[in-house]
Amino acid sequence: MSSDILTTCRKAIAKIFMDYDSISIMFFGGEPLLEYKSIVLPVMEFCKQQSETRGKPYIISFTTNGFLLSDQIIADFKHFSIGHFQITLDGGREFHNKTRVSNKADSFKTITDNIKKLANNGLEVIVRLNVTAENITSCLEIPSYLSDISDDAKKRVKFTVQQVWQDKAKDISTKTFELYKQIAENGFKVSEMINDRLNNPCYGDKENSAVINFDGKVYKCTAINFEEFIPDGEIKEDGSISMDSYMLDNRKKLWETKCKDCRILPMCCGGCAKTLMDRERGGMCPYPDDEAKDKFVIRAIEEQYYMKQLEEIYDKQD
Repeated sequence: MSSDILTTCRKAIAKIFMDYDSISIMFFGGEPLLEYKSIVLPVMEFCKQQSETRGKPYIISFTTNGFLLSDQIIADFKHFSIGHFQITLDGGREFHNKTRVSNKADSFKTITDNIKKLANNGLEVIVRLNVTAENITSCLEIPSYLSDISDDAKKRVKFTVQQVWQDKAKDISTKTFELYKQIAENGFKVSEMINDRLNNPCYGDKENSAVINFDGKVYKCTAINFEEFIPDGEIKEDGSISMDSYMLDNRKKLWETKCKDCRILPMCCGGCAKTLMDRERGGMCPYPDDEAKDKFVIRAIEEQYYMKQLEEIYDKQD
């Protein structure tokens, strides 16, 4: 991000503080901590200054690989209003290190050590496990690498298990529950794989949510190829964020299609709005026939059954 765009982002933050009751910022990449001193820290300092001037709250979160966290950076965080860190592991130690290669260190150990440091310093961590049919068994070892922290610190670490999209055709539900149990038995919480889109919609579907890319272009979604997609809006020189009304209207009208008559609408909520809008690139209904809909419903019921069983494990620990 150039210094000019960074300046414009500061103006946008100041304008949001003026126009709204609060602001939530998440740093996302790439890897945001690569530019910690030049971009991240200045933005955090500016947020804090604006918050104190305006008397309005702010919260800052991170999606990071966790590798570059240091004692100094973690010490810095104590001076700011920090939400959570989402840190991803790609399987157990052996699988992860094949994916996240480092010439200088054991990537898995460095990251898990940093997760513990965050939790020990009072910071919330969401550990996202990217699982496949091949690596999910190796993930059973992961909770044990983190279990040597206090019970209080464990309350600040939550796991989310996500099957990578390239592997979705394979049913790993039974192994997923084994992983859930392993996480719970080590004293950590786990969130469901199936998101509650009705009560917790995607950030991209929220009206006052915007993704500012490093080049200043504005989008509604981070899970895209920024080089291929048309921006959803722009950030102007005065810091105001202008969204394309045509794009927003299309997003809002999705449910006016056949979705409104679909029997699983309250669960599915139409799926990914960005995918459905992008029909020319192959976007389509995520559950196009009755068989697909039934599998989705059954999977959701299984998920609820699993979570009830985990509650029994947690009750015994209490």
